[in-house]
Amino acid sequence: MYLVRSVSAAVAAVMLVLPGVAGAVSFGGTYVVSANGSDPGLVVQAAPGAGGFTTPDLAVGGSYTFDLFRIWTDEASVNVGEDDLARPISVAFSFSAPGAFGGSVTGSTVGVTGPIFDRPQNGSLSWNGPVTLNFGTGGTGKVTLALTDADFNWGLFDLKPGEKHGANVKATLTYDVAPVPVPAALPLLLGGIGLLGAAGRRRAA
Repeated sequence: MYLVRSVSAAVAAVMLVLPGVAGAVSFGGTYVVSANGSDPGLVVQAAPGAGGFTTPDLAVGGSYTFDLFRIWTDEASVNVGEDDLARPISVAFSFSAPGAFGGSVTGSTVGVTGPIFDRPQNGSLSWNGPVTLNFGTGGTGKVTLALTDADFNWGLFDLKPGEKHGANVKATLTYDVAPVPVPAALPLLLGGIGLLGAAGRRRAA
């Protein structure tokens, strides 16, 4: 009986140092899109400009992809020296579940021109990369947000204005946990192994 309890203690110690051992979590909150709405640069619009999101329960390592906003321009052509200047775009996320935390994903939009047979004029959206946010006690929880790049409003000789020629931007949320530093986790593992050894010796006696 003592051996069973010792095994349980050792297993619990090992689970504490292994990454990915945590319960499922649902995430929720709001977001706000900020984009270039005036010259110089390609004038873009996004709808909705603000919104909310809720994920299903995610286990550690799990991901959830959802529609974020639609982007388009009402400009009819790309003016060189103006619309082809890159302008910033960002999405600010404010989480309310499983706790209060937040951060922003940044990128840029630009008007693109090129050869007639190579999508000569369009708008292009690219993000600087995913952002990782920490939450929970000691910041041990991690959320990574990755947004999709997109081209929008492209035509044969000029832009096709209007939302129907825009692009849908999605967000992928991935849940993870911060790794436990080895120096802090090692004593727990060694303690569990020690309990197993002591139980074995007592049983043999």
